[in-house]
Amino acid sequence: MKKAATITALLSVIAVCAVVIHRYSGIGTDDGYVSARERAIIKKFDTDGDGRLNRTEKRRADAAIEESERREKEAWIEKLDKDGDGKVSESEKASAAKEAAERRQEWIRKHDKDGDGKISEAEKEAAGRAERTEAVKKFDRDGDGRLNEEEGRAARRALGR
Repeated sequence: MKKAATITALLSVIAVCAVVIHRYSGIGTDDGYVSARERAIIKKFDTDGDGRLNRTEKRRADAAIEESERREKEAWIEKLDKDGDGKVSESEKASAAKEAAERRQEWIRKHDKDGDGKISEAEKEAAGRAERTEAVKKFDRDGDGRLNEEEGRAARRALGR
């Protein structure tokens, strides 16, 4: 009788552990190792719906990411390559850096509400909210109040980011 009670108690503990493990190992949970970007990739390329990428799905995801990065690199070269030679020279890099510094100074002037020449955390948060609101108004084509991946890319391209 004592042996049966011990076995029953152990089985109960094992069952509870299995339920806990199952509940807290889902793809929707943030385990600290899967970033939001990785979850988005899994959601987009997980064709069998198991919450993971198998070899075929991973190859497709890798190819799509590679293609996206290639297009992004080409867009940057096109933007920075002022002489049209297909390369970004040191002088073109310096020019781009100077323009970026000027844009940053203009951004600071615009959002430095207390006039101290610096952006506080509160000013940074307010600027971010204002910029996101403006971007959504300008680029939200489907009218859902948020920017999807395509709308976000269009916004970044248009805003030079």
